[in-house]
Amino acid sequence: MDMFNLAQLTKHLVVKAVKDSDKDPYAAVKAGVRDTLKTYLKGMNPANPEVRQGVMEVARGAMTGLLLADLALPPGAIAVLQAVSELAPELPHDPTLLMVATVEGIAEIRLLTSMDALALIQSAIDHEYMGTGEVFRKALEDKGTRDVPVARLSAAS
Repeated sequence: MDMFNLAQLTKHLVVKAVKDSDKDPYAAVKAGVRDTLKTYLKGMNPANPEVRQGVMEVARGAMTGLLLADLALPPGAIAVLQAVSELAPELPHDPTLLMVATVEGIAEIRLLTSMDALALIQSAIDHEYMGTGEVFRKALEDKGTRDVPVARLSAAS
């Protein structure tokens, strides 16, 4: 499956799930991410490099969908991570690789949001999953978001 289409698919699924949900929109996001990843990764060899890229694209699409649905990004990022952490034991893939790829995909929202929003996401995910805030900060730096003051992101924790 084309990675661009995977992100687009996830984005549209998230927007639709949120729109159709009369309950917790973040639960709808979580279910959508889980179902998309489960389908995408089904039967895929864990050594395939497309595993990491696909997980990143699903996370990126979910975060873009949250933004389009006008939902708060920090609880949305947590919902995306929860979907992956709950799905990971059912898969033959390395759970650490899946979680790191998810955080890296979440960091892609940097192109569409403010530094303050990134700091809030970093703080929220680090609070929920210790250590993920640092992975998030590093992903931002690796993608060229060098103008993010490290102290600012760290202070949000």
